[in-house]
Amino acid sequence: MDVKKNLSELRPLIHLLIPLFVHWIAEEMTVSVLVDVTTNALCPGKTTCSEAIYLTGLQQTIVGIFKMVVLPLLGQLADDYGRKPMLLLTISTTIIPFALLAWDNSKGFVYAYYVLRTVSFIISQGSIFCIAVAYVADIVEENKRPATFGWITGLFSTAHVVGNILARFLPGEYIFEA
Repeated sequence: MDVKKNLSELRPLIHLLIPLFVHWIAEEMTVSVLVDVTTNALCPGKTTCSEAIYLTGLQQTIVGIFKMVVLPLLGQLADDYGRKPMLLLTISTTIIPFALLAWDNSKGFVYAYYVLRTVSFIISQGSIFCIAVAYVADIVEENKRPATFGWITGLFSTAHVVGNILARFLPGEYIFEA
């Protein structure tokens, strides 16, 4: 009975949790396919590509450095302009690099993808979760927050598992045409 009560307390958050779950699944599903797409574009005919590895390492380094500056700014903007607009902005930025790569996956577009994905990661990676937790803290009673934060963290973890499972069984041509 206690679980049913806890689930009913999540009802006001369904409009937040379902889109976040779908976003995190989609984000995770693209990881394995992107390895193939970038390897095929940057090193045609090879199964490994050191250039893709270096670009990804450079991307993650830049994201890590700039995220330390941008994350507090996004938090302040979320305080000033509201949590929902900032969630829409941060989640929307993740779409643009994939749209570019889905349009054309040639070498030039892969480089442009890495640039846009770096900017997107600076804005979205980590901030989506933080803004979502801040939004929950705004609307959930103080004594129910720990359980709700636990549900969000569990949903985040479950989305990664489901995304990996779906990526395994969904053929790459349905995600990106090679």
